[in-house]
Amino acid sequence: LLCVRWRATPAESAVEAVVRLQQAGAHVAGAVLTRADPAAAGAAGLGYGEAAGYGAAPARTGWRGRYGLAAR
Repeated sequence: LLCVRWRATPAESAVEAVVRLQQAGAHVAGAVLTRADPAAAGAAGLGYGEAAGYGAAPARTGWRGRYGLAAR
């Protein structure tokens, strides 16, 4: 697991850490967001409202595609 601090760890740094860990042969199972402030983040967007639409959702490349990482 990769731990990243909320509002402190730049996305580019987290991606670079994942790349380096993978190059070293590590399997990154996921990430943990530390020191998150739920009150400051607000509750909007935390539900399933967007997923309740009808029909198939358009394909997304995900964070790996945004940062040019190969999919597993």
